[in-house]
Amino acid sequence: MTLINQMATNEEFIGFYLLRELELKQTNATPAKDYFDIVLGDASGAGEVLGCKTQ
Repeated sequence: MTLINQMATNEEFIGFYLLRELELKQTNATPAKDYFDIVLGDASGAGEVLGCKTQ
């Protein structure tokens, strides 16, 4: 298993491809948690932005 933040662009992820990773962000919670958005695409080439939390 590969962590999302260790994947290369265009690497397959359970039927989807990582198109790009957007900037790392932090929540406003205390303590703050890191998260980032990723864009996954399927074989059609369509992309969708998904929010992901780091662990």
